[in-house]
Amino acid sequence: MALSGFTLALMGIGTAIQTVSAYNQAQAQAANYRAQAQAAEQQAAVASANQRLAEEQASAERKQGYEDMQTKRLEAARIIGQQRAQMGGSGVAVDQGSFLDVLADTASSGEISAINAYNQGIDQAYAREIEAWNYENAANAYRTQASNYRKAASKSSSGAIWNALGTAAGGIASIGTTWGRSTGW
Repeated sequence: MALSGFTLALMGIGTAIQTVSAYNQAQAQAANYRAQAQAAEQQAAVASANQRLAEEQASAERKQGYEDMQTKRLEAARIIGQQRAQMGGSGVAVDQGSFLDVLADTASSGEISAINAYNQGIDQAYAREIEAWNYENAANAYRTQASNYRKAASKSSSGAIWNALGTAAGGIASIGTTWGRSTGW
């Protein structure tokens, strides 16, 4: 009978240790989920900041494309002015024949260069907009991930008590069974 009482006492101590351990494990898991949620929120914040930066760069690229187009048009106008001055200095009518063709070719080349400069700016802006969109999607994914971690942490925290109670109930049942066998119940 003394051995039985000693056995029951050891089983009680073991149950208490297992109960505390189950509770602590669940709490540690909850803390881990909270830390992962915080890390995901930080990643979302970085992605959002990168999104804003990419959007600002897209705007700057569009503006630069427009400015480059205007610069190319001014360059073409300056070259046409120089050609007119050179041709006019020779005493020839500049708005006729081959001289007119040269001026038209210069104007055409200048406009093509201007349009190409603008399109290049638009293409670069579009690339930045896609980059911004990708960052936005990443930020949303991180926010979802953080939300899921927070939910898991909440479940784990509330589950800690239930895990501990389940462990305690199992241990008490085992002690009861052992006591019942030792007493003949």
